[in-house]
Amino acid sequence: MCLILAMMTVACNSSGILEKVDRRPVIRFDAGVVQYTVKVGRVLNVVPQYDNVGDDTLYEWSIDGEIVSSQSSLNHVFDSVGRYYVKLTAANGDDVARAEIVVTVVELAPAVIVFDLPEDGLSILVDNEYILSPEVLNADDQTVCEWYLDGELVESQREYRFLRGTTGDCLMRMTACNEDGGDELEFTVHVVDGIPAEVTWESSYCKSDPLVRYVALGRSIELYPYVWNGIAPAYEWRIEGQVVCRERSFAYTPAAEGQTEVVFTLSDVAQSTTAITRHVSRSNVERSVVRINVVCCRSAEPRPASEQSSPYISEVFDYTPAPGQFVNDVEKGGFSGENTYEAANAFAASRLLNNRFISLGSWGGYIVVGFDHSIMASGGNEIAIAGNQFDTSSEPGIIWVMQDTNGNGLPDDEWFELRGSETGKPETRQRHAAIYTRPSAARASSPWLTIDGEQGTVDYLASYHSQDYYYPAWVESDRLTLYGTRLESRTWRDESVPTEYWILDPFGWGYADNYGCDRVENWTPSDDPALDSRSVVTYHHISNAMNADGSPADLAWIDFIKVQTGVLDKAGWLGENSTSIVSIADNTMRRE
Repeated sequence: MCLILAMMTVACNSSGILEKVDRRPVIRFDAGVVQYTVKVGRVLNVVPQYDNVGDDTLYEWSIDGEIVSSQSSLNHVFDSVGRYYVKLTAANGDDVARAEIVVTVVELAPAVIVFDLPEDGLSILVDNEYILSPEVLNADDQTVCEWYLDGELVESQREYRFLRGTTGDCLMRMTACNEDGGDELEFTVHVVDGIPAEVTWESSYCKSDPLVRYVALGRSIELYPYVWNGIAPAYEWRIEGQVVCRERSFAYTPAAEGQTEVVFTLSDVAQSTTAITRHVSRSNVERSVVRINVVCCRSAEPRPASEQSSPYISEVFDYTPAPGQFVNDVEKGGFSGENTYEAANAFAASRLLNNRFISLGSWGGYIVVGFDHSIMASGGNEIAIAGNQFDTSSEPGIIWVMQDTNGNGLPDDEWFELRGSETGKPETRQRHAAIYTRPSAARASSPWLTIDGEQGTVDYLASYHSQDYYYPAWVESDRLTLYGTRLESRTWRDESVPTEYWILDPFGWGYADNYGCDRVENWTPSDDPALDSRSVVTYHHISNAMNADGSPADLAWIDFIKVQTGVLDKAGWLGENSTSIVSIADNTMRRE
């Protein structure tokens, strides 16, 4: 996000203070859609959304160089079948925004049903009303929509209110038809008297099994389930059939080397029929059982640096950004069509080794890197991370470190978060999680849902980027679940500035891509991050690594580093808060 700010809309005056210089209009399309289909001879109506426009804004719609409209919206009749590229400009003085839509004109435009259904089927609670409201493309006033329940016609509108007083499966069928033809959708609805809570488990990196955990002999490991839709959940942990814990998390200290199976049971014990939301209630007990293998091993020895060792990373093991405006972006993000983890990891490694930024996208997006040696604890400032922060733009990244406990050279052991200035504050959320969903259409915004029930989107900025998706192309699943620590946002709009001007205030210390007091090596902890130094490098102490309960981890060395975007917010036309990383280094090898 900082790159756009620097390149397009800001400049520094003679005193080095960031100032607004000028602003161009911003063009947005409904849900990010820039492709339209219309029947020949019919009117196509396109109504974009605009920012930073006024009475003096000039609009121009053109097809093959011919101006067809000078209004903010387009109403146009296409007389011939074919594909048309329609260009739009919006001009304020010397500032111009440009956008392009693709219009496919067809001889026939039958109705098409678009209905997003859950991957694991549609489960509906008994005695609760749900509104089924799919989208119907190419619909007009003459389009007929019908709903059938187990073969019987029950509704003749686009929306259907589903309510059933008995459990069991039923077959739903929807049809939509206009003068050119129709579409049909059939699916099964599972009517149940209780929906078990969904539980997910965080893996250490993209190739590790989240239900196999490694711990060094003499250390504890915390097992923690992420519960997404529990109402009044109860927890139980068992080892060899004996209950050892009934709390949400279980800190387990193995007594000897070897493998132990820990059985976790989640029960939703809410028995009241009181409505939980307007559409959901619970009336019974549902359970899910998960078996976790904890492997206790004698910790591997550190790998000493040699004369050939490099202070910089040797490998990127996992580059999984959240959706973000620089993800998949060719022009500014540097991508070239990477669509596998191997290609994405190689891309990220090349960028970092050449001091070129990579974006971690929205909250939770991360990168995991390793070195050709262990980084030894040596009194502080062992880790140096460069970002692209400046005094009014901090997009903090949470830093995690890991020892190669099992000695296999892979980051499949336990992560330890580095303490920062916000650790332990009531507004800081440890053990946070969010699910990002792949958009159903190109150039659309990316929806997200947090474990606390918050919802939002990573907005697609059509005026600044041209890639089809912000969702990482190499992630196969349509749902990306990310975990980590979430900081309270310090993103705000300065209303004293006449144009839309956003400020991302810094945090005290302990974060990457943050304009804090740790931008010099001889820093001291402070909640006031003000420094004279303009450095974009932050320095971090291995001694700040902490266990899940906040106690010091006392690590003598580390082998892997993870950086994760720490704020979930967006700043209007600037887009999402997203941590950017330029380099990660063993600072003990860089000192003279």
